[in-house]
Amino acid sequence: MMPFSEQPNNDSDSEPEAREDIKQVLSLYRDETIDEFERYDLLRKAFLMALNVQDWVAAKCYVAEGIIPAMEARMDSPLVKILERYANDKPQFDDCLKWLVASGANLQSCGIVGHTPVIFAITSSLEYALEALLKAGADPNAPEPLDDRLVPLMYAVRVGDIKLGKLLLQYGADPLTKDKQGRNAIDHAEKHGCPELASIFRTISNNN
Repeated sequence: MMPFSEQPNNDSDSEPEAREDIKQVLSLYRDETIDEFERYDLLRKAFLMALNVQDWVAAKCYVAEGIIPAMEARMDSPLVKILERYANDKPQFDDCLKWLVASGANLQSCGIVGHTPVIFAITSSLEYALEALLKAGADPNAPEPLDDRLVPLMYAVRVGDIKLGKLLLQYGADPLTKDKQGRNAIDHAEKHGCPELASIFRTISNNN
C-alpha cells in the first residue's frame, strides 16, 4: 500500500463504498440485530487491520463511522495501539501517526492501562516515538487521568532516563507541575534517587 504521505487527495465517498470488503464490514456494523459490543469490536478490528496494511481508503471509511472517538471513550487509544505495534518500525509508525492525527485522534487519549501515548512511550523507553508525538503536538505536561495524575517528567524520573527527561524539557515540560499529592518533578527525582535530573529540573525552574 502507498504511504500516507504519498496518498493522492481524494475526497470522493464513492470509492470506499464500492469495495466489497468495506461494504461487508459496514453492513455488519450497521446491523442492529447484533449487540453494541460486537458491532464496536468488529469495526475496531477492521480499522486496526486497515492501519496495519496502510489501507487508508478503508481506514477513512471506518473513521467516518466514528471508530476513533469510540476507541478513545473506551480508553483504547488508537495512538497507543500503534505504539504497541509499530514503535520499532519507524516508517509504519510515522505514517500511522500522521494519518491518525490528521483524522482527529486525540494526542492525550489513553490506552487501557491509563497511559497517554507520551507516557506509554516513556515507560517503554521509546525515544524516537516520544519525539514524534511531541513534534505532532502532544502536550508534554498532560497528566495521566488516573491515580496520582503523574506527568511525563515524573515517569522519566521513574524509569531513570535522563535523555527522555531532557527531551521533554526541550518541548516545554514544566518541572514545577504538581501531581495529585502536590509533588513536582524535582520532588520525584529526589525521592527516586535521580540527582542529575533533580539538578537539571531545579536549574530550569530557577531560570524561568
